[in-house]
Amino acid sequence: MLTTLLFLFVIYIFKNRYLSFLQFLMIFSYYLQYSKYRDLILRNSKYELQISIIREIMVIPFAVTGFSLAANNIINILQKYKYKTFIFSSITFIFIDIFNIFINMNDYNGVQLNILSTCLIFIFSLFSFVKIKSKYLYIIEYITKYSAGIYYLHTTVYLYLKNYIFAIRKGTIRGTFLIYIICYLICYSGMSLFGKTKAKNLFT
Repeated sequence: MLTTLLFLFVIYIFKNRYLSFLQFLMIFSYYLQYSKYRDLILRNSKYELQISIIREIMVIPFAVTGFSLAANNIINILQKYKYKTFIFSSITFIFIDIFNIFINMNDYNGVQLNILSTCLIFIFSLFSFVKIKSKYLYIIEYITKYSAGIYYLHTTVYLYLKNYIFAIRKGTIRGTFLIYIICYLICYSGMSLFGKTKAKNLFT
């Protein structure tokens, strides 16, 4: 909600220059995340509003990145350079994920997770779902019906299993993917057990 209101405010006030201001906000939010001010804010976050502001500082770069990609039609432009986009995005992803160049151990892991997730967006945007056969589309549809349950469960899974599963790490693609798989298995099991009762709403 805060992010939506912020974006509406910026677009209304800055009109034709809103993208430039949003990108400035992204740079400023990264500055706060990597500077000494981040620890100062975290140590003094006693109230819900302060926690919301901290979370907003972490979320803004992802929102600005997605908004900029859409506003500049980047995904459609990259369709013209499929092989180059795939190779460059894959190499960038592997290099940054292995060497942890921009590592920042907060919930959203600063620059690193934003770059990695953007690379994944570029890679998967190259696939044409129009050409996928109907039987494979059914599989995708079957998997995605658990999306809400996965979203509701991911924080709980992380909190209770982070000390038992070594591969789960905040802000890493591998940790995020493992959390997703565990959440999916819980949702699938829950639907199998409670699919005919109102309890199914907890898993779908």
